[in-house]
Amino acid sequence: MLLPGLITPVRYLFPLVRYLRKNQSGYGVAAISLRLSIADFDSIVARATNTITQNLLQKTRPGTVVLLGHSHGGRVACEVARRLKKTFPAVEYVVITAGTPIRMRPDYLSWLHKKFFSISKAYRSWPAVVQPNPTVVKKYIGYFSTDDRTIIPECAKAGFAGQLIELHGLSHRDLISPTKMGPVLLKLLENLK
Repeated sequence: MLLPGLITPVRYLFPLVRYLRKNQSGYGVAAISLRLSIADFDSIVARATNTITQNLLQKTRPGTVVLLGHSHGGRVACEVARRLKKTFPAVEYVVITAGTPIRMRPDYLSWLHKKFFSISKAYRSWPAVVQPNPTVVKKYIGYFSTDDRTIIPECAKAGFAGQLIELHGLSHRDLISPTKMGPVLLKLLENLK
Protein backbone atom coordinates (compact mmCIF):
# COMPACT_ATOMS: atom_id res chain seq x y z
CA MET A 1 0.00 0.00 0.00
CA LEU A 2 1.42 3.36 -1.03
CA LEU A 3 0.64 6.43 1.08
CA PRO A 4 1.17 9.95 -0.35
CA GLY A 5 2.77 12.94 1.34
CA LEU A 6 1.18 15.92 3.07
CA ILE A 7 -0.06 17.86 0.04
CA THR A 8 0.64 15.25 -2.64
CA PRO A 9 -2.42 14.11 -4.59
CA VAL A 10 -2.73 10.32 -4.68
CA ARG A 11 -2.68 10.39 -8.49
CA TYR A 12 1.04 11.21 -8.34
CA LEU A 13 1.57 7.67 -7.02
CA PHE A 14 -0.33 5.97 -9.86
CA PRO A 15 2.67 5.71 -12.24
CA LEU A 16 4.65 3.95 -9.49
CA VAL A 17 1.66 1.67 -8.76
CA ARG A 18 1.42 0.72 -12.46
CA TYR A 19 5.18 0.09 -12.63
CA LEU A 20 5.16 -2.21 -9.59
CA ARG A 21 2.09 -4.11 -10.78
CA LYS A 22 3.65 -4.67 -14.20
CA ASN A 23 7.08 -5.77 -12.99
CA GLN A 24 6.29 -8.07 -10.06
CA SER A 25 3.53 -10.47 -9.09
CA GLY A 26 4.34 -11.36 -5.48
CA TYR A 27 2.47 -8.41 -3.97
CA GLY A 28 -0.74 -6.59 -4.77
CA VAL A 29 -0.12 -2.85 -5.12
CA ALA A 30 -2.52 0.02 -4.42
CA ALA A 31 -2.35 3.68 -3.43
CA ILE A 32 -4.57 5.15 -0.74
CA SER A 33 -5.93 8.68 -0.86
CA LEU A 34 -5.30 10.21 2.56
CA ARG A 35 -6.59 13.75 1.99
CA LEU A 36 -3.71 14.87 4.13
CA SER A 37 -4.40 18.53 3.60
CA ILE A 38 -7.75 18.61 5.41
CA ALA A 39 -7.49 16.43 8.49
CA ASP A 40 -5.56 15.92 11.69
CA PHE A 41 -3.12 13.05 12.13
CA ASP A 42 -5.50 10.68 13.95
CA SER A 43 -8.20 11.13 11.30
CA ILE A 44 -5.75 10.41 8.51
CA VAL A 45 -4.39 7.29 10.23
CA ALA A 46 -7.93 6.07 10.97
CA ARG A 47 -8.92 6.55 7.33
CA ALA A 48 -5.88 4.62 6.06
CA THR A 49 -6.33 1.87 8.66
CA ASN A 50 -10.02 1.46 7.77
CA THR A 51 -9.27 1.39 4.03
CA ILE A 52 -6.62 -1.32 4.43
CA THR A 53 -8.82 -3.32 6.81
CA GLN A 54 -11.93 -3.20 4.61
CA ASN A 55 -10.28 -3.59 1.23
CA LEU A 56 -7.47 -6.00 2.05
CA LEU A 57 -7.38 -7.65 5.44
CA GLN A 58 -11.08 -8.56 5.70
CA LYS A 59 -11.19 -9.89 2.13
CA THR A 60 -7.89 -11.77 2.06
CA ARG A 61 -5.47 -12.92 4.72
CA PRO A 62 -2.05 -11.83 3.49
CA GLY A 63 1.00 -13.03 5.38
CA THR A 64 2.77 -9.70 4.93
CA VAL A 65 1.56 -6.14 4.39
CA VAL A 66 4.11 -3.69 2.99
CA LEU A 67 3.38 -0.01 3.63
CA LEU A 68 5.33 2.60 1.65
CA GLY A 69 4.87 6.15 2.85
CA HIS A 70 6.25 9.05 0.85
CA SER A 71 7.27 12.11 2.84
CA HIS A 72 4.76 12.64 5.65
CA GLY A 73 2.93 9.52 4.47
CA GLY A 74 5.82 7.67 6.12
CA ARG A 75 4.67 8.89 9.52
CA VAL A 76 1.19 7.65 8.69
CA ALA A 77 2.57 4.26 7.59
CA CYS A 78 4.36 3.77 10.93
CA GLU A 79 1.21 4.47 12.94
CA VAL A 80 -1.04 2.45 10.61
CA ALA A 81 1.20 -0.58 11.10
CA ARG A 82 0.94 -0.19 14.87
CA ARG A 83 -2.86 -0.01 14.77
CA LEU A 84 -3.25 -2.88 12.32
CA LYS A 85 -1.00 -5.11 14.42
CA LYS A 86 -3.48 -4.84 17.30
CA THR A 87 -6.37 -6.08 15.15
CA PHE A 88 -4.47 -8.49 12.89
CA PRO A 89 -1.51 -9.74 14.98
CA ALA A 90 -0.75 -12.72 12.70
CA VAL A 91 0.14 -10.46 9.77
CA GLU A 92 3.75 -9.26 9.39
CA TYR A 93 4.21 -5.57 8.61
CA VAL A 94 7.04 -4.02 6.63
CA VAL A 95 7.30 -0.22 6.64
CA ILE A 96 9.23 1.63 3.97
CA THR A 97 9.52 5.39 4.16
CA ALA A 98 10.77 7.61 1.39
CA GLY A 99 12.03 11.00 2.49
CA THR A 100 10.05 11.12 5.71
CA PRO A 101 10.54 14.11 7.99
CA ILE A 102 10.98 12.35 11.32
CA ARG A 103 10.75 15.43 13.54
CA MET A 104 8.77 18.56 12.90
CA ARG A 105 10.84 21.74 12.94
CA PRO A 106 8.79 24.90 13.59
CA ASP A 107 10.57 26.86 10.84
CA TYR A 108 9.79 24.12 8.31
CA LEU A 109 6.12 25.16 8.18
CA SER A 110 6.54 28.92 7.82
CA TRP A 111 6.01 28.96 4.03
CA LEU A 112 3.17 26.44 4.34
CA HIS A 113 1.45 28.51 7.01
CA LYS A 114 1.45 31.60 4.82
CA LYS A 115 0.01 29.85 1.76
CA PHE A 116 -2.18 27.14 3.26
CA PHE A 117 -3.24 28.18 6.75
CA SER A 118 -5.77 25.35 7.17
CA ILE A 119 -3.20 22.75 6.10
CA SER A 120 -0.52 23.92 8.49
CA LYS A 121 -3.06 24.19 11.32
CA ALA A 122 -4.01 20.52 10.84
CA TYR A 123 -0.36 19.52 10.52
CA ARG A 124 0.55 21.12 13.84
CA SER A 125 -1.60 18.45 15.51
CA TRP A 126 0.68 15.72 14.14
CA PRO A 127 3.09 14.10 16.62
CA ALA A 128 6.63 15.46 16.56
CA VAL A 129 8.17 11.99 16.37
CA VAL A 130 6.69 8.86 14.81
CA GLN A 131 8.85 5.77 15.05
CA PRO A 132 8.38 2.37 13.41
CA ASN A 133 8.04 0.23 16.53
CA PRO A 134 10.36 -2.81 16.23
CA THR A 135 7.87 -4.98 18.15
CA VAL A 136 5.23 -4.23 15.49
CA VAL A 137 7.20 -3.88 12.28
CA LYS A 138 9.06 -6.91 10.92
CA LYS A 139 11.37 -4.68 8.89
CA TYR A 140 11.82 -0.93 8.57
CA ILE A 141 13.72 0.69 5.74
CA GLY A 142 13.98 4.45 5.36
CA TYR A 143 15.05 5.80 1.99
CA PHE A 144 16.03 9.41 1.70
CA SER A 145 17.22 11.60 -1.13
CA THR A 146 20.17 13.92 -1.41
CA ASP A 147 17.98 16.86 -0.40
CA ASP A 148 16.61 15.00 2.68
CA ARG A 149 19.93 14.88 4.54
CA THR A 150 18.45 16.09 7.84
CA ILE A 151 16.80 12.70 8.27
CA ILE A 152 19.95 10.95 9.56
CA PRO A 153 20.56 13.17 12.63
CA GLU A 154 16.81 13.25 13.34
CA CYS A 155 16.65 9.45 13.27
CA ALA A 156 19.72 9.19 15.50
CA LYS A 157 18.10 11.52 18.06
CA ALA A 158 14.88 9.52 17.93
CA GLY A 159 16.76 6.24 18.43
CA PHE A 160 15.41 4.63 15.29
CA ALA A 161 15.75 0.91 14.78
CA GLY A 162 16.00 -0.01 11.15
CA GLN A 163 17.95 0.63 8.01
CA LEU A 164 18.45 4.06 6.45
CA ILE A 165 19.60 4.25 2.85
CA GLU A 166 20.55 7.43 1.01
CA LEU A 167 19.74 7.43 -2.70
CA HIS A 168 22.36 9.76 -4.15
CA GLY A 169 21.38 12.25 -6.81
CA LEU A 170 17.64 11.94 -6.28
CA SER A 171 15.27 14.69 -5.26
CA HIS A 172 12.48 14.29 -2.73
CA ARG A 173 10.00 14.02 -5.62
CA ASP A 174 12.14 11.33 -7.33
CA LEU A 175 11.33 9.01 -4.41
CA ILE A 176 7.93 8.31 -6.03
CA SER A 177 9.22 8.15 -9.60
CA PRO A 178 8.67 4.76 -11.30
CA THR A 179 11.89 5.08 -13.31
CA LYS A 180 14.05 6.12 -10.34
CA MET A 181 12.43 4.52 -7.29
CA GLY A 182 10.63 1.64 -9.03
CA PRO A 183 13.75 -0.55 -9.54
CA VAL A 184 14.81 0.07 -5.93
CA LEU A 185 11.43 -1.11 -4.65
CA LEU A 186 11.39 -4.15 -6.96
CA LYS A 187 14.74 -5.27 -5.57
CA LEU A 188 13.51 -4.72 -2.02
CA LEU A 189 10.27 -6.68 -2.59
CA GLU A 190 12.27 -9.53 -4.08
CA ASN A 191 14.51 -9.64 -1.00
CA LEU A 192 11.48 -9.73 1.33
CA LYS A 193 10.33 -13.11 -0.03
